[in-house]
Amino acid sequence: MWWSWSGKKRGGPRNSRPRRKGLIRLTKRTSTGTPKMETKMEKLLAEVASTKEMLGQMRVPDTLAEIRKVVAAPAPRVMNYAEAAAKPKIMVAAAKTPGPTSKPGTSHTLIVASKFENHTAEQVITKLRGVVDAREMGVAVDRIRKGRGQKVVLSCSSVEDAKKIEERLKIRGADLKVAKPEMRLPTVIIRDVLKINSDEDIVRSLRTQNRHLSEGLDWEKVRARVCYRRRARNDLECHPVLEVSPELYHRLIKAGFVYVGLQRRPVWDQSPLVQCSRCLGYGHGKRFCKEVSEVRALRRGALA
Repeated sequence: MWWSWSGKKRGGPRNSRPRRKGLIRLTKRTSTGTPKMETKMEKLLAEVASTKEMLGQMRVPDTLAEIRKVVAAPAPRVMNYAEAAAKPKIMVAAAKTPGPTSKPGTSHTLIVASKFENHTAEQVITKLRGVVDAREMGVAVDRIRKGRGQKVVLSCSSVEDAKKIEERLKIRGADLKVAKPEMRLPTVIIRDVLKINSDEDIVRSLRTQNRHLSEGLDWEKVRARVCYRRRARNDLECHPVLEVSPELYHRLIKAGFVYVGLQRRPVWDQSPLVQCSRCLGYGHGKRFCKEVSEVRALRRGALA
């Protein structure tokens, strides 16, 4: 019951008819929307099932396991220069094509030069071809190349061929001189050594202060000398580069440090493959070059 503005009573609840109409509409909406929701759910379930099948075919767990094994594997150790040089080269082409038998990685070299200083490398090669006839002698020459100055480098694959060429040059090559290259010793660098230590002091410290190196080592047969010094950040220090015997080289690299005077300094491998941009030589840089600039002189002449 409720009262109107006129003061009369009116029966029945207010807005009863609109409420009934709203309930009817809601029931109609829910009855029509339920099948649509069911179809959407079925489609989603079908998509999820197809995705699972695809992942199963791609072998995702196995692939992830293989990736974990590769990531967890330790990184390969980097070889130093001595180990890389001692490793023999694999000659695949020599195994396929027949030819003279030779050990892989071996090369016997001869250095041929003229007795006259004004001769060039081209003139030396011309005289060498006139004296050494490879077809007549039956020798196998790997390659011939120009060296620094008037020198010519001749490489053979066997000792016998190198001896034949050397004997022929000594007999018939009146204007030519032949020699064998000197064996290059490995080099090491000692970091941050005080400049007050001379070259003789550094070599003497290696002999007397480092018992972990000198044990069982015959210093009369061991060679060690300071080749040059590299500049350090501190003006009072330097990095001396030493040329040492192979046995001493292995002991220094294995130890990793040496005592020099009142210092304990690290020792590193110094690869001789550093090339100078001034003289094109190996084992030193432009800063430590002691020779006249041949390459720059040629460039200046070309530009002039």
